[in-house]
Amino acid sequence: MKANRHTFLFTETLWTAAGLYILADGRRVDCEGWTRIIHNADVWVNDGAMKLLLPEPVEFQNRYEFSPLTAGATVAEWRSINPGLGVLHGRFIIVEDSIISPWESEDGKWRGWEFILQTDAFRYLSRGCIMQGEVLAGSWVMELSRSE
Repeated sequence: MKANRHTFLFTETLWTAAGLYILADGRRVDCEGWTRIIHNADVWVNDGAMKLLLPEPVEFQNRYEFSPLTAGATVAEWRSINPGLGVLHGRFIIVEDSIISPWESEDGKWRGWEFILQTDAFRYLSRGCIMQGEVLAGSWVMELSRSE
């Protein structure tokens, strides 16, 4: 699969997500979310949220901004301002049918990884984790579905 066959990031659309979030103490919580991909002339945006379906739901928001990806591009640097974690810096790395995204907070307190595997043009599987220092703070297992 070539990088330009990806529909996530490369296509302006809305994606919905559903799956599990695993808390630091091992509890498994259903979660849902969405992300919208927006292509402007000078910047592309991945704007979204994930909601943990606890008795009192908790929502995480993130808005990634990065330079437009050209056909054949394999790496894009991104920046995000996350309300809970501060300024984040990371990369989208295209590897065949996958997108790998390592990241770290500007203050160095937080870091994480996300692995996104394309199963078809309308579906991706997402796996990721967040670390606070050397301690696992949470992880997730989600499925993204193209909704438009």
